[in-house]
Amino acid sequence: MVCVHWIPDKPVKVFLFDIPEPLKRVLKASLVEKAFEPTDTDGPYLLFWKISSAILSLYDKSVWAIRDHVSRWEAYSRYQEPNYPQLYELARHATHVSETLKVASRSMESIMQQGIDFNNRLQARWKSARVWHEHDDTPNLLALQHQFLCGLLDRADSNKARIQNEISLVSIRHIVQQRTFRG
Repeated sequence: MVCVHWIPDKPVKVFLFDIPEPLKRVLKASLVEKAFEPTDTDGPYLLFWKISSAILSLYDKSVWAIRDHVSRWEAYSRYQEPNYPQLYELARHATHVSETLKVASRSMESIMQQGIDFNNRLQARWKSARVWHEHDDTPNLLALQHQFLCGLLDRADSNKARIQNEISLVSIRHIVQQRTFRG
């Protein structure tokens, strides 16, 4: 879990709870980059953009790694005896990745809505105080990341479908072999 504590004119605090070590390293590295220095007018949601950028890079690697495994399975399984435990593990991992991406997508939608609500409240205050504020691009950045996340989810679902096709093919081949052996 990632929690952000933000008070204008104070240092932003980011708390990481129960984060796997590889993700923790990526998050820490991305948050301390010299190029990343949010201003008071950026609000706390720019941090979520930075955090989600780091997380999305790991999701991207995971989805494409499964795709690579599925492609290898498709290429070699036709000529070899199926490795059932490997196929099971591949299907299990693909399901886990899809579930994770679905939860991440819902979380990103919630963060985006909270960011929009925050900006609306903040802009109402600034208008009443007659303070000019530059356009905040954070909602657009988060929306772009959400689209990327949805694309990863589509790819993950495609991976799951391809694995199910392979499971069906293995099952059919097994049935045909049993009938041939008996016949």
